Amino acid sequence: MTKVLIITSGFSSFVPELILCNQLSIVGILDCISDKRLEHYSETSNLPYKILKKQDNQSIQWIKEKKPDVIAVYRMPFLLKKEIFSIPKYGSFNIHPSLLPKYRGPNPWFWVYYYMEKESGITIHSINEKEDSGNIVFQQKFKIPLGADLNILREESTKTGIKLILKALCDIENINLIPQPILSPTPRARNIFNYTGLIDWQTWPVIRLWHLLSGFPEVINSNPNYSLLNKKLKPIGYKEDSIKSPIGQFILLDDLYALKCIDGNIVFKIGI
Repeated sequence: MTKVLIITSGFSSFVPELILCNQLSIVGILDCISDKRLEHYSETSNLPYKILKKQDNQSIQWIKEKKPDVIAVYRMPFLLKKEIFSIPKYGSFNIHPSLLPKYRGPNPWFWVYYYMEKESGITIHSINEKEDSGNIVFQQKFKIPLGADLNILREESTKTGIKLILKALCDIENINLIPQPILSPTPRARNIFNYTGLIDWQTWPVIRLWHLLSGFPEVINSNPNYSLLNKKLKPIGYKEDSIKSPIGQFILLDDLYALKCIDGNIVFKIGI
């Protein structure tokens, strides 16, 4: 039975799925954000639990004492140091929500929507010293429909990622590792804290704006005319026909708002 140490950020289906697998023995859980729900779940499951804030000697020693065969990582907000990922004899493995080597970095979902990718996927890869650059174990593609609900895609991709990492962990001695190219064909999938300047409300086609807003409705805050409305709007569709209004501005149509784009308009309802 493979001994697995889990590193994650808070409670998710990832943890119980690994615990319930009868081919794995979970030897401990490291939590990167100090989630009380995960702490309680660990206690009720009689599993050692520790908050991982610093990758210091104390944390390294705690991991070594658990003697894991492999470390499984999901939703870790910082890079794992070599002193930790190299402890297990089979190494450490991560679930990444993109088709590596595309969109390495902490925020693939935003950039997949931003560049209107028609497909993306899930990658299980080994962890090394470079960000999301380790050998690929498994990948699975999925389509990104225009205007897709990001919450649904996230949920489905999580299920896929868990299925794939379980497959890897349960046959850890026989997995094939495929080296990644050194360079990624896409920019780093960095986190975004301010959307101002990323969207050109004057030139982007309506379909591109609507697709991005469907996945990330908070992007609307970067429209300079949005704050003037003093309302919360949710995108519900788009039309390629035009309305008589300056590009980038909102107009009220019955109980709905419309945002004028260069080749159409996006329709919003009030309230989120």
